Amino acid sequence: MTSWQPDLLARLAERVPGDVVPYGSVTAPELLDGWSDLDVAVTAREPFAAHHRTATEHDSRAAEAQAVLAGPLGARTALDAYTLYGRPRAEIEPVYAADPAPLEAVLRRGAASGSRR
Repeated sequence: MTSWQPDLLARLAERVPGDVVPYGSVTAPELLDGWSDLDVAVTAREPFAAHHRTATEHDSRAAEAQAVLAGPLGARTALDAYTLYGRPRAEIEPVYAADPAPLEAVLRRGAASGSRR
């Protein structure tokens, strides 16, 4: 499987008016797969708009993603984001079965410790 992350990273570094610094799995190509995300930190040197130049089949889901992120961020946000991620993945990869139990365990542990992060 070809990973899309290095190509997108190169395009971002070329087009974003600022510094684009990768972190996470993209810095270790042997860990990448098609479902790995692309983690970058962007330091802008001037204002810029972040949008697609052309429509994609995923644009219809933008409102749903915005709704997940619209409220106060917290444990419910993490669970909602996980669910939002899982639906299209299951459409593309029928053998994928979402399992929120590990995330729920982490959230319970954080709540028990009194963590607000």
